[in-house]
Amino acid sequence: MIPENILRLLPESVALAAKNETFAGKAEEIRLRLEGRSSMVLCGGEEVNIGAEVTEKDLNETLLRVCGGSLHSFGDFIAKGWLPLPGGGRVGVCGR
Repeated sequence: MIPENILRLLPESVALAAKNETFAGKAEEIRLRLEGRSSMVLCGGEEVNIGAEVTEKDLNETLLRVCGGSLHSFGDFIAKGWLPLPGGGRVGVCGR
């Protein structure tokens, strides 16, 4: 199962889809993709389409949640393409 502290960071549509038993103990990576491309969960090296649409607003809100509402204090991390998560995880950042 994907940890609750991670699910709270995700857009609601993705969090609901990611709670699916299919991903229990297997999820390695969650990829949020902008409108027109469904979000994916990487399980054992295989991409699984979870059918959740994500908007630009969802991505912006997710980024703010990951940064604890303080985007400017994570500028150096964002420039490097990732953000730290409590417990040692990371959030990769890419795109325009």
